Amino acid sequence: MKKYFYFLILLLLPITIFCYSISGPEILDDNNKPTYLTGINVPYLAFLSNNEIESALNKISKSGLKIIRIFASSRGNKEYAFEKMLGVYNESMFNKLDNLLLKAEKLGLKVIITLMDNNKTYGGKEIFKDWLGGNHEDIFFKDKISREYYKKYILKFILRYKNNKTILAWDLCNEVENTHDEDGKNLYNWINEMAGFIKANDKMHLVTINVKNLLVSDEIINTFDIFLNPNIDIVFYNIFVKNISVENIDKNISKLNELFYHNVNKPIMLCFSDSSENNLNTITPVFNTFFKKYGNILIYNYGGFGGYANYKGAYNFNDSNIINNFLSISTKMPSRNLQFISVKNISIKPNQQSAIINFELNKSANAEIFYGENLPLKFKTKSASISSDNSEIVLSGLKPETNYLFFIKLKSGAITTISNIHTFKTLKLTRIKAIPFKRSNNFIKAIGTKFYDGNREYRYLGTSNYYLRNAGKETINYILSEASKIGFKVIRVGSNAEAESFDKVDKKNLNRFFRIGKDYFNEDAYKELDYVLDAADKYGLRVILHFTDNWEYYGGVKVIAGWAGVSKNDFWTDETAKKYYKQSIDKIVNRKNTINGRLYKNDPTIFAYDLCNEPRNEADLTGKTLALWIDEMSTYIKSIDPNHLVTTGLEGFFLKDDGTHYSGADYILSHKPKNIDFCTFHIYPTYSHNHFSLSTTEWLIKKWINDGHNIVGKPVVMEEYGISKNDEEYPKAKWIGEMTRIFFENGGNGANYWFFIDENYAYGDGFEVRPSETIYVNEFIKWANFVNINGY
Repeated sequence: MKKYFYFLILLLLPITIFCYSISGPEILDDNNKPTYLTGINVPYLAFLSNNEIESALNKISKSGLKIIRIFASSRGNKEYAFEKMLGVYNESMFNKLDNLLLKAEKLGLKVIITLMDNNKTYGGKEIFKDWLGGNHEDIFFKDKISREYYKKYILKFILRYKNNKTILAWDLCNEVENTHDEDGKNLYNWINEMAGFIKANDKMHLVTINVKNLLVSDEIINTFDIFLNPNIDIVFYNIFVKNISVENIDKNISKLNELFYHNVNKPIMLCFSDSSENNLNTITPVFNTFFKKYGNILIYNYGGFGGYANYKGAYNFNDSNIINNFLSISTKMPSRNLQFISVKNISIKPNQQSAIINFELNKSANAEIFYGENLPLKFKTKSASISSDNSEIVLSGLKPETNYLFFIKLKSGAITTISNIHTFKTLKLTRIKAIPFKRSNNFIKAIGTKFYDGNREYRYLGTSNYYLRNAGKETINYILSEASKIGFKVIRVGSNAEAESFDKVDKKNLNRFFRIGKDYFNEDAYKELDYVLDAADKYGLRVILHFTDNWEYYGGVKVIAGWAGVSKNDFWTDETAKKYYKQSIDKIVNRKNTINGRLYKNDPTIFAYDLCNEPRNEADLTGKTLALWIDEMSTYIKSIDPNHLVTTGLEGFFLKDDGTHYSGADYILSHKPKNIDFCTFHIYPTYSHNHFSLSTTEWLIKKWINDGHNIVGKPVVMEEYGISKNDEEYPKAKWIGEMTRIFFENGGNGANYWFFIDENYAYGDGFEVRPSETIYVNEFIKWANFVNINGY
């Protein structure tokens, strides 16, 4: 039986804050009507004497302003510091704040308290670097100890004032900015943590944060993401001007307010500062524009009182003109029609990899759903026109058994509505049925551009595992049995490991290496390979082996060249190095399996030999030297084992127009030798130096297949392919499916995904897939069935 989850909700549920409540982009009064507030920024107010504080509050009250923003962010060795040292609080400042709030309450004023400052003036975030150490002041946002002490500081205020009706909001930080945070994650996480902490401990006050710079790029976590956080109640931004025309101020405010209204849809608060000599002239125009364009709380920066009365740019409240100007605007508050797009209900029907969001509107609108596993929600659907009847939007490409968050954004004309954030969980994904296949005991042959198993064309989907041989019998059986259940036919396993000498290896892990020094062949390691081949045979799989590796994880070319006393790039031409390499070939090809008694060269369990994993010769960029080595070694192998296929293990580089390539390897030239049976290439779109789009990936796969079939005239194997990410750009399941589809639908002969691991393996590189990861496994089963159902 399907489970359906229904949520009866009203978008924009009111948030009650003592005498005010918030509903979407509006602040409502006791009568549930929109209210618009003006105020003054007086950051230093608590630093004044009690008499000066009382005088300032009286003047503010007479001016008709209703909001005061003050700073309680002062720290350090100052008389007015709220925090003298880390975790040491100045009780006299808290007593003064008690007095300030009491007097403000009597005058009907509301207070916004700023708890941290991005600037140094009063001892802001930089003091935590002095107290706790760090390379820069922005360490405050990332350092765990700094964050914990800041939360203790916040809690000091909450416990003292959580029931204080004079406080309108907590401001997390003035002009917040983190210049050492390229993608915005650290700052967002800090805001989310601190705002969430306040909400968990104080249900009655609003939370906001004052941003310094507005970032609207979708490439990073932007300002919209910050204010869409459900723990942030009010948008709060600054405009600081000097000698700018009223017309330009009007344009700036209009543009920003519209951006916030249409992209965040919460009440908007502006801190406006005009440091011009005649800042009196902008009070009314700013007021008119701000409230006409969706604004809710306008804070003028800043009020001049006491010893600060004559500071440059301050609104000097000793001047009756200032008081009268503020009084005049307070009597003509705007009237706006409160319009919302309302939703009758939302129902969520989650499936395994999708969810259907149903909702009803009171009017037609364009709808988008923003969703994701964590905040901020960076995935979104395309905008769709939704009628007022029962409508639905489908979220696809989701992960099974995963909790998701989402909100709905609706727009109709000039009206925008953004819902609260809601949750759902996708259902458990079940594995699709794999079509069984039975392996023959024929040696696979390459004829023209196809593989053959006897008289039947042979194609395969397979995988890779480099650590299998040294993983223990239980793990070997588990991986091979699970690979067989999926429909993989061929597994490419790590089968080389060279150590320079006994002095250079861990004596407790000798079996990691087949060959230790040029003269010692480790029989125990070879016995482990015997077991892998025997187990693969029992589970109906074939195996690709390679004789050495261009890379040094397990020794490889560099070690063999070192035994010969030459450099790595001389490996391809030095006769002594070639001799040592041929010895490794002989040891594999002529070996008798200690479990089943078969000679490797007579064992059809072996699908093919790779000469080398990803060979490169940077000493000859034409690729000719490497091609000659490939010709020589493939001929040698065929002379002692004519039964098995031989290939290069090549990555698939193409020469540039000048006939060279930095790798010294050429896809076409290297695969032309007559004893090379098929072409190989490796492709990893998510590598930073690649960063391929799906269209580029498709073009490359088609080119490798086309050139392999039509120029070289041999089968083509996508010997390694993988996706290391699972994000919006590279959803892993989709890319696995698409790369496999593109390869087989365009005539590819065999493919090995990199790589398939057991559940307990902890050293993956992001590309790995486990048997339990059904979302990925189903993509392999689907295409293994495609290959197997067609009789290959």
